[in-house]
This record gives sequence, C-alpha cells and structure tokens, in this order.
Amino acid sequence: MTTLYPITGGNIRVTHHIDAGERDAMGYYDYYYAYHIYEIEGQLHDQRVHVRARSYDDEPNQVLWLNKRNTLSPEQIELLSIGN
Repeated sequence: MTTLYPITGGNIRVTHHIDAGERDAMGYYDYYYAYHIYEIEGQLHDQRVHVRARSYDDEPNQVLWLNKRNTLSPEQIELLSIGN
C-alpha cells in the first residue's frame, strides 16, 4: 500500500513492507520484519531534498535514515523527522 502526502513542492510517499522467512512446522516464521518506508521529496528552505527513512512496526517512534541525496544539516533533519 502506498500513501502520498503533498508538501510544498513535493511529496511524502509512505509504503508498507513485510520481509518474512520460511514458516517452520509449527507455523512460525524464521524471521519477520514489518516496516514503513518514508520517501520525502520537496523543497526545504532553499534546497531540494530527497530522503528515505524506515520505521519498524514494533518501534514506530524510531526512524532510521536510509539515504540522503544531498547533505542535510541537523536542523533540516529535525524538520523532516516524523512525530516531532
């Protein structure tokens, strides 16, 4: 599922992913990760940005920044942080 949130000069795209291993005889997965990917594109002050972040379903208040196609200052990352 993909959700788009319009922002000034860009979008926030949210997709949900599940990465799971094989099930054993008891029906349990070898491993199971469910997470959201946030892709943020747009204008931030005088700079065009495109960043990606991942947040696992069992730790929704924590975000891991995956890549930055530009150099962001700590203040700019704070502005992009979800839930702050």
